[in-house]
Amino acid sequence: MKSLRRKLKSLPPPLKEVISLSSQVAESFNYRVYLVGGIVRDFILGRENFDLDIVVEGDAIKLVKRLAHIMRVKFCRHIFFGTATLYLGDFKIDFATARKEYYPRKGALPRVFPSTLKEDLFRRDFTINAMAISLNRDDYGKLIDYYHGLDDLKKGLIRILYKESFLDDPTRIFRAIRFERRFSFFMEKNTLLLLKEAVREGVLSWIDEHRLRNELFLILKEANPYRYIKRINTLLGFKFIDVDLELKREDFLLLQRLERSIEFYHQFSSLPKLNIPIIY
Repeated sequence: MKSLRRKLKSLPPPLKEVISLSSQVAESFNYRVYLVGGIVRDFILGRENFDLDIVVEGDAIKLVKRLAHIMRVKFCRHIFFGTATLYLGDFKIDFATARKEYYPRKGALPRVFPSTLKEDLFRRDFTINAMAISLNRDDYGKLIDYYHGLDDLKKGLIRILYKESFLDDPTRIFRAIRFERRFSFFMEKNTLLLLKEAVREGVLSWIDEHRLRNELFLILKEANPYRYIKRINTLLGFKFIDVDLELKREDFLLLQRLERSIEFYHQFSSLPKLNIPIIY
């Protein structure tokens, strides 16, 4: 797609340099590299996103080590997951070896094994996040869409890729709500049914406190978090936080007033921005 090539060309110079060098180094190793995830989705939606996630059909750590040497920048690696992060000024670029996952138990972190791009994309949360753009010289800028993410993006649908998705990683429940509200999308019918079924099975109790806190904070950092809170209340309630926690009508009225006050503060105050999750 020519439009995707234009999007790649419009990235800040440091990121374009990383992409160009990644392609060259990958070719020298006989690897293949792809831009994946949220940035592909946002390119198509016309939303700004500078978070580069690159999947390597090959050894991602070896590739990043060579890149860091060429560019004279720092990097860190996570051998267990086959991932590495390159630090470039204000940017950090994540690289991962294409992998498939095995969950030793429901809700646990996965064990990973090297695989192909197609298998790597299948393990992702939703079809709209399971697209890739080739960074290789022979088909640079080509959209790779094995699971019809582009169709779902056009239809405004959030769809999981396989039946056990919410059981394997219950935090996807919160991500489904976050993307649904952020983009004004809807959950695909079967995805919504499986989400409700997973909630009835008690999967939210499988999430450790740290990961649960992170997901809730990400939701509260979104614009107009009141809409997200209402959707959580409709689908999940809040007993996963505390068995006695139940939001009533007056609580929602208070949250609406709080949101308006925060918007007013940010619009007219020259003081530092508020830490929204902490306030909520």
